[in-house]
Amino acid sequence: LMGFSTTYGGSTDFDLSTTFLYETKGSNETRPRLQQEPSKTMLADVSGSWRARPWILTRMADALPIVSTNAPSNLSFTGAIGVSRPNPNTKNNVYVDDMEGSIQTSSAGVSREAWQYSSKPVGLGLRDIDRLGALWFSVQRQVQRGDLSPDLTGLEADDFVSALGIILTPNPNIPEGESGWVGLTHVLSPSGLDLSEAQYLEIWVNDFNRFHGINAHDGDKRFLKIDIGTVSEDAVWDPRTPPNPANGTLDNEDKDHDGQRSFEEDIGLDALSSADEQAQEIPPDTTEYSPSTLEDPAGDDYDFGADPDEFGSSIAERISRFRHLNGTENNQRLDTENLDNGTTLERLDDYLELTLELGSDEFTAIDVQRDYPGSSIDADNGWRLLRIPLNHPSVRREGFPDLNTVKHMRLWFDGFSDTTEFQIVSIDIVGNRWERQPIRAAGGGVVSDSTQFVDGKIFNVATVDNK
Repeated sequence: LMGFSTTYGGSTDFDLSTTFLYETKGSNETRPRLQQEPSKTMLADVSGSWRARPWILTRMADALPIVSTNAPSNLSFTGAIGVSRPNPNTKNNVYVDDMEGSIQTSSAGVSREAWQYSSKPVGLGLRDIDRLGALWFSVQRQVQRGDLSPDLTGLEADDFVSALGIILTPNPNIPEGESGWVGLTHVLSPSGLDLSEAQYLEIWVNDFNRFHGINAHDGDKRFLKIDIGTVSEDAVWDPRTPPNPANGTLDNEDKDHDGQRSFEEDIGLDALSSADEQAQEIPPDTTEYSPSTLEDPAGDDYDFGADPDEFGSSIAERISRFRHLNGTENNQRLDTENLDNGTTLERLDDYLELTLELGSDEFTAIDVQRDYPGSSIDADNGWRLLRIPLNHPSVRREGFPDLNTVKHMRLWFDGFSDTTEFQIVSIDIVGNRWERQPIRAAGGGVVSDSTQFVDGKIFNVATVDNK
C-alpha cells in the first residue's frame, strides 16, 4: 500500500487538496485459488473550494424594492471528484482447485522389517506345503530415480531411492511342471485405515525384464497378487522348504507377555534354541537354498552378514548374503504372528484380492523400456508402474472386506517354480480429495456412474504425478 496527499491554501478565496492511493496484494501460488487471487487497486481524489464577493450581486440586490443590503454578497463553490481503478485478479484467471495436494496416499513401507511371512490365501485351493522360499531385504544405494524416470538429469537422476528386494526360491516338494506360492504380510494399521474413498493400488516393481511383454500360455503365467483388508495371522513362517504348515496357535516369543525381550525369549517362533533343535534331532533341510544347517536345523538363526555394505553382484551372491537375514532367533526383537497387538490368534480372512499378471500390460501405467525408447536404459531395467482400480471387475472379494477398516496388506506371488528376483520401490493405495459422484440429470436421476467400463476400457478421474 502506498499513497500521498497534497493541500494548497495559498489564499483565503481558494484551496485545493488531492489524494492518491495504490494497493497491491500478491499471491505465492502459481495457480491462484478463488478468493486468493493477486489484485491491485488505484484510488485518486481531488477536492477544492472557491469563494468570491461579487459587487454586481450586491447592487442587483439593492436595486430591488424594499431591499437594502448591509453586507457584501458572498459566492462560494465547493467540489470533489474521485476515481477508482480496481483489478481484482491481475493474472486474469483463477482455479477452483489447483489440484496440488489433492492426492491421498496410504503407503506400505519398503523396509525389510515391515514385512513377515504371511498366512496362506484362502479360496484358491493352495496348500501350506507348496509355499516357496523367500528372502526379502532392504535395497540401499542400488536404485536411482533416473532408473524409474530416464528423462531426469543431473543430481535429480542420481538420487538413490530405497527399495524392497525379494528373491523367490524353489520348493523341492513341488513336482516338475507345477508351481507354488509365497506371501509376505505388512501391517497398515493395527486398528484399521479408512480407505473407503481410495480408487487405485499402484506398485513400482522391477522384474528385471523376465516376464513382462511375454506372451505366456495359461500354465506359464506368473502373478503378483495383493490382498488388502484383514488377513489371517496363522502364518506359514517356517523358513525351510517344504515348510511346516500353519499350526493354528499364536506363535510368539514374548512368553511372559511383558512386552520386553529377554535373551531367553529370543529363540525364534519355533520356541526352540539351536541347541534344543539339535537335541531333538530335527533333521536339517539340505536343499540348495535352505537356511538350515547342522548347527541350526530349523534354519531360523538370524545373521546380518559379515559385510553389511556388500550387496552382491548376482542373484546367487545375494542369496548367500541374505539367506539368514530374516531369521527370528537372536535377531534382537520380539517376533510374533500377532498383527494387531492382540493376545489371541485372529484367523479372519476378509479382503480384496488384486491380481496383476506379470506378462500382461493391462494395468501398466508406465513401462520404462517401452515409454523411453530414446534413452540409454540397462537391459535389466524392468521397472514398471502398475495401477489397478480397486473396483475393477477382476478384483476378487474374500469374506466380507470393509474398506472403512483396512488393517493388512498381503503381497504374494503365484505360478512360480524357479529362482526369481524382484525389487519394489513403492506400494500405494491412492485416492484424492475429490469424492466420486455419479453424473446426474437435472431431475436428479443417475445418468452414469463415476467409473465407466465400456468395450473393455476404463474411464475414471484420478491424479497423475507430474514428475
